[in-house]
Amino acid sequence: AAASLCVQVKGAIPSMPERTAVLELLKSL
Repeated sequence: AAASLCVQVKGAIPSMPERTAVLELLKSL
């Protein structure tokens, strides 16, 4: 689930700050 969410975010917003927030979120899991 987390992986597909990461892919969706990368596809939807490839160069936005939210991507970094998502990566930090995944790190904290």
